[in-house]
Amino acid sequence: MKKNQREELIEIISRYPQGASVEEVMLIFTQKSRRTIQRWLADLVQEHLIETIGDTKARRYRLIPIPQSAPLTQNAPTFLNEQAIEIQKFVTMPIAARPPVTYDRTWL
Repeated sequence: MKKNQREELIEIISRYPQGASVEEVMLIFTQKSRRTIQRWLADLVQEHLIETIGDTKARRYRLIPIPQSAPLTQNAPTFLNEQAIEIQKFVTMPIAARPPVTYDRTWL
């Protein structure tokens, strides 16, 4: 596969967040056979540039998601007082792990 075809194929796949089928790729590469496109996709899978979802005719190809890095607050120096650090820990906690809060009419 030529470099420009490879880049174009990766760009086509990136347009489909849920994955592109071989048929969707064939709409762009109209001059290429289905088997050629399948070989190109297999090469990209082998190089770990894309991943497959599903089997046989339902198979789709998508870019491998890049893992997100840790939040900057974990690595950055802290210039917050203790109360602010506690608040920061609370608001970054998953909502399901937080203690429930009830409605209070005196807040109005």
